[in-house]
Amino acid sequence: MVFLNCRITDDHGYDKIEHAHFVDDRLESGQGRVYIRDRYINSGKNGTVYACHLEGDRSRRLLAVKFLHVLTSQRLARFDFECAVLSELTHIHVLPLIDAGEVDTTLRQRSVPFLITELMDGNLEGLVKHKGPISPDEAIRIGMQMCDGFAYIHQQGIIHRDVKPGNFLLKDGNIVIGDFGLARTWTDEGAARFYREDITNEGEIVGPQSFMSPELFRYARNKRYPVDHRSDLYQVGAVLWYALTGFPLAGIPDARDDPSTGRLFPVLEKCLRMRPDERYATADELKAALGAI
Repeated sequence: MVFLNCRITDDHGYDKIEHAHFVDDRLESGQGRVYIRDRYINSGKNGTVYACHLEGDRSRRLLAVKFLHVLTSQRLARFDFECAVLSELTHIHVLPLIDAGEVDTTLRQRSVPFLITELMDGNLEGLVKHKGPISPDEAIRIGMQMCDGFAYIHQQGIIHRDVKPGNFLLKDGNIVIGDFGLARTWTDEGAARFYREDITNEGEIVGPQSFMSPELFRYARNKRYPVDHRSDLYQVGAVLWYALTGFPLAGIPDARDDPSTGRLFPVLEKCLRMRPDERYATADELKAALGAI
């Protein structure tokens, strides 16, 4: 794959798809560093990922470069917000931003933005699809890592909202939380530090429906409906259910479908309650419950 399928908005306000071919393999960042684009890795709904390495690096250590291929004004604003957030967050279980910039392609209307991150080994979704459900002990281990990451994220005034198996990246067997394109601030401190408004439209579904909290569905219909950090914790529960069973949760969790023979069910059932005030209050509280199993 040597081009991007870019979705852009034309002069009449209509979305259209254009093929954008790379002019060359060199990518100059906003910091003046040059990266060399390498092999194609994968493509998602909004971005395309390649491997790359820093020009002049004798070790040729591979990094990941994510190109935004949905170039609407809303998605560009989200991309800028994602870069701003990732540049400020520093935690072992949060994907670090190394660099960012824009690259010229054959696309006539504008350049294509990109960000540079560590190259991960894969993600939780791919692991479950290729190797099957994980063990209860592994679910506890990675669940506690998820909680560490989200406790830090929430303390920074950010909620993720797009918590799904594909956004839990893997590095040396450990969890790294990625893709903050649907994140938003949820505290006054976070709003003052980053951006106050939500960059989504009325009626827009935020994230994959199989892993959305009940309040995210209500929020899509009415943006005045409150959504806070407990929505992320619901989604963590849904992701752990998927990792344990190999299937997304359909409705209310049933103890008969729990492959952990009841070990994890009480914890996951509390995560997945419909009312936020009946769930764990914080990620630290959820981690303590997992650690007590």
